[in-house]
Amino acid sequence: PTELDLVEKQPCSFNSSRVCECRPGLFCQLTVTNTCSRCQRHSACKPGFGVKIRGTPANDVTCEECPPGTFSDQNSSTDICKPHT
Repeated sequence: PTELDLVEKQPCSFNSSRVCECRPGLFCQLTVTNTCSRCQRHSACKPGFGVKIRGTPANDVTCEECPPGTFSDQNSSTDICKPHT
């Protein structure tokens, strides 16, 4: 990835190398030692689906179909299903 896709997770020290991870909103698609060679944008859940497990620098978002009594009316990588009001 470009350097802009990465943030420093752990600085180097006398006994360890610098560790980088994908910046917020991205996850690592291809891990290499202490860094990531390909960051990708978190997937967006489609309308009718909400976020079940939030995306992290290491994992993509997990979506779930909105249960009865809840809804999602937009594409989102962060929103859970909302209750009908």
